[in-house]
Amino acid sequence: MLTRFLEAKAPIDNTLKELDVGSKCLTEDEVALVIDFSESLEIIEVGATALCRHAAIVSKSEKIFEDVPKKLAEETGAIS
Repeated sequence: MLTRFLEAKAPIDNTLKELDVGSKCLTEDEVALVIDFSESLEIIEVGATALCRHAAIVSKSEKIFEDVPKKLAEETGAIS
């Protein structure tokens, strides 16, 4: 849902500007938080999907539990 919002944000902003309504969307700081949150959720989604596979075994699961926090720590945003 956040990814779709980010895809639709620019066209919505352009349309609002053309209608002289001004920008009713989020501020740039708020958009940066949404982007950061979306990227963090994508990392967690990849880990959760890997854990839910039939081929997931304990050793792979332990590696996933180690990799997800490492990847989140590599992100530079406020939420991750």
